Amino acid sequence: MIISMSNMDSISYGRNTSSLLIVVSCVLLAAVQWCNAAQYKVGGDNGWVLGGSNYAAWSRHHNFRAGDTLLFQYPPGTHSVLQVSQQDFKDCSTSSPVLTATGGSNVIRLSKAGTYWFICGFNGHCSGGMKFAVQASGSAATAQELSESSDHYLNACPTQLS
Repeated sequence: MIISMSNMDSISYGRNTSSLLIVVSCVLLAAVQWCNAAQYKVGGDNGWVLGGSNYAAWSRHHNFRAGDTLLFQYPPGTHSVLQVSQQDFKDCSTSSPVLTATGGSNVIRLSKAGTYWFICGFNGHCSGGMKFAVQASGSAATAQELSESSDHYLNACPTQLS
């Protein structure tokens, strides 16, 4: 059997096209999921401040999903954000955080389904109420679900909610 060079080029090109199509499809699927993620400003309009919000009540008010982000805003040097274990959350312990963020404006992604525990690392702030837990479900919200929520607004991708 004789195969001309032009046929081999065509076969190779077909494989490259299929690979490219698979890669583009995966990127588009990831973008759709990212665009359906919401960004929540912790504490709403008050932000992340001592005595500013009931953070436990605030977190219960929202349906968090994997892929969503939390925006912590506070005056630099006045607070910090520590993601901690459940036991450290209960004890307000800052000794072994999973994640530490400082600087006044921090975005933390809820990368997968599960419970996330957050506290302020400044002395006395956690025991003063700067702590909350978030339960993220395993699926991203649809744009329709985000737009139908009465206390939120649909913004550019990702959506910022308070």
